[in-house]
Amino acid sequence: MRHLLSCECVIEGEALTPNRLQVFRKIEKLLHQLTTLDLQYVSPRLLHAENLELAVPGTYRSGNAVIPITKFGPKLSVIASKQRPRRLSVIGGDGKEYQCCLKGHEDFRQYKRVMQVFGLVNTLLAACEESFMCQLQGFAVIPLAPNVGLLQWVLNSDTFHVLVQEYRNARKIHLQIEYRLMLQAGLRHQSLCF
Repeated sequence: MRHLLSCECVIEGEALTPNRLQVFRKIEKLLHQLTTLDLQYVSPRLLHAENLELAVPGTYRSGNAVIPITKFGPKLSVIASKQRPRRLSVIGGDGKEYQCCLKGHEDFRQYKRVMQVFGLVNTLLAACEESFMCQLQGFAVIPLAPNVGLLQWVLNSDTFHVLVQEYRNARKIHLQIEYRLMLQAGLRHQSLCF
C-alpha cells in the first residue's frame, strides 16, 4: 500500500488521480482497524482446501501417526501489534482445532535457534534434581519463506508487551514518568562511557 501512495502508479493504463489517491489513503487507515479477515476474500483457495497430506503445524512427531490438515478455519484474527500477525485456525484429522500464528517481516531462523536453546536448557534442567518442576515452553516454527512463517500457538500465554502493560496499569505507572527515568539513566550511562 505504501508503494501505491509514494509513487505515480498506473491503474488500467490511467495515472493515479487525486480522487483515487484519497481512496487509497482511506483504505490504508481502515486496514489498521481490522481485527478479523474472512478467508474467503483473503485466500479462497486456502478456504476450500480440504483433506491435505500435510501435517498440522507443530504436531509431527517421529514414530507417531501424522495428524493431517482437514481444513482451515473461515476467519483470521489480526493481532494488534507492530507487525500485525494473523491467528489462523486449522482443523486436524483428529477433529481438534489447532491455532497458528502467521507472521511476516521476521527472520524465522532466529526463532528456530531460540527453540533449540530452550531444548538444551530443558535437557539441563531435567538433569538437575532441584529443578524437576521447571521447564521452558517451546513452540513449533515452520518457515514458509525467508521472512514469513507459521508459529505454533501456545495457549494461556501472553506477549511481553501485554505483561509490561498489565504491570504498568496495576501500578499506575505513566509512560512519561518511565520515559524520563530511562532518559536520566541513559545520560548517567553516557557520562560513564565517555
